[in-house]
Amino acid sequence: MSTLSLTVLGAFAGSWDKRPLPAFRSNKTQALLIYLTTEAAFHGAQPHQREALMTLLWPDVLHRSAQTNLRQTLYQLRQVVSAIEQAEGEVPFVLADRQTIQLNPDFPWSSDLGQFVGILAKKGGVMAEWETAVSLYQNDLCVGFYLPDSNPFEEWLAARREAVRRQALETLYQVTDWHLAEGRFAEAEAHARRQLAIDNLRESAHRQLIETLARGGKRSAALAQYDAYVQMMQTELAAEPSPEIRLLVEAVQVGDFGVGGSLMGRLRGYQLREEIGAGSFGVVYRGVQTA
Repeated sequence: MSTLSLTVLGAFAGSWDKRPLPAFRSNKTQALLIYLTTEAAFHGAQPHQREALMTLLWPDVLHRSAQTNLRQTLYQLRQVVSAIEQAEGEVPFVLADRQTIQLNPDFPWSSDLGQFVGILAKKGGVMAEWETAVSLYQNDLCVGFYLPDSNPFEEWLAARREAVRRQALETLYQVTDWHLAEGRFAEAEAHARRQLAIDNLRESAHRQLIETLARGGKRSAALAQYDAYVQMMQTELAAEPSPEIRLLVEAVQVGDFGVGGSLMGRLRGYQLREEIGAGSFGVVYRGVQTA
């Protein structure tokens, strides 16, 4: 059975039986497909009120005109997938009545977002699956796509992008931490750098990268990474790094971090107390061991 395949974690792309989808006649047609499939990835193929879709896509258009626009857009979407519907024995992609529109749960389609969400929704997921999930995340959800005449759609898409980005970053953090604990420093470094490619001010990723470099025998690179982070914080946020990362770097400066133990693991057993002076990498705080 052929399947409609959608790529949305990055630039939008669609194909069926390895053939690209026909061009969309309008951005609104593509937006309707993006909305229906994205919401289905999170919540399943649920019905959406026509009134809500009209407000989402045509917020400033008179009601009657918005009704007409939605009918035309739905027709155009069906035209895009009509060849697939015919090949699948006239199974419709979209089900619609006077009040609602929804994707047909019996229609064969998949998306990278659906796979991503499905993997992370599993309880007790294994690391190999998390690796698969983060490999699916290539960029922001439908990067580069926007509807300049619809603030509600833009707000919805921005919220979904942020939610998916946050899931990707949190999963990348866990994967990085696992590789670091296993002494797989090349893999840990790659995943830490992926986090920073998504959010270059993410301090937890900088901490992971600094530890990875230090424990992997790249002490100079670890210290250079911290210097770059300090400069970035000052330039972009006019802020100083946290006491935690300063404590980490002071330890890197004087420590010996081989494959035998986790530096961050040791630091997690400490609480930072009063300021006691200034080191070469910033303010120094007293560390009190708690565990």
